[in-house]
Amino acid sequence: MTHAPAMAKRAKKEDLEMIADSINLNTSKRIEGLRVAQRITKTEMGCYLGLSYPSIRARLSGEVPFQFNEVLRIANWRHLSLDELVGEMTVNELTVGGDGNE
Repeated sequence: MTHAPAMAKRAKKEDLEMIADSINLNTSKRIEGLRVAQRITKTEMGCYLGLSYPSIRARLSGEVPFQFNEVLRIANWRHLSLDELVGEMTVNELTVGGDGNE
């Protein structure tokens, strides 16, 4: 089994950027799913985080990544662990497109 630091050294910068983009998009999708399921408005979520409507909309759509402190605040607000909120992402989710359909 290869250790993560050894894998990261071999990965190209573009690959790491692609993985980061995929993580950001999946996090946005999961938070948006939570928001819809719990019938929280975008305005309500934005107010809780101190973000304007355009800022929360951009984060929920994946245009702008959530900051870690924002993800943590959402988890605490909804009484969820980070794992419950963003869950464990599979290798397929961390590939191009993030949908696992290669």
